[in-house]
Amino acid sequence: MPTSVGAIKKILGTVTKNVYHLNNLYDNVSNSYLPFIVWQETNKRGINADNHNYINVTTYQITLVTKLEEIKLQNKLEGKLREHEVPYQMISSFTVDDYILHRVYHISMIG
Repeated sequence: MPTSVGAIKKILGTVTKNVYHLNNLYDNVSNSYLPFIVWQETNKRGINADNHNYINVTTYQITLVTKLEEIKLQNKLEGKLREHEVPYQMISSFTVDDYILHRVYHISMIG
């Protein structure tokens, strides 16, 4: 299982070359062509005991944005996550403008 965000980005890059961080303004302009993946860190929480933080768990949100009929790409993303032993949850799936599908995944990494 990958232990760094760089490793996760590398895995995402095997699904599509269009992988963007949510806060990168250059990525959010007009150069985002379908399909693309947007990722962001959504939280980091510590596991504490005796006033000491022993370990952190970071949760990342990965959003796959495709045309509605691109089921193969959804399967490819999930397959790549399984192949690299990245536990994930698909938490949401919704359409925009009746032809764009957003599938939202959460992954958590200990480190």
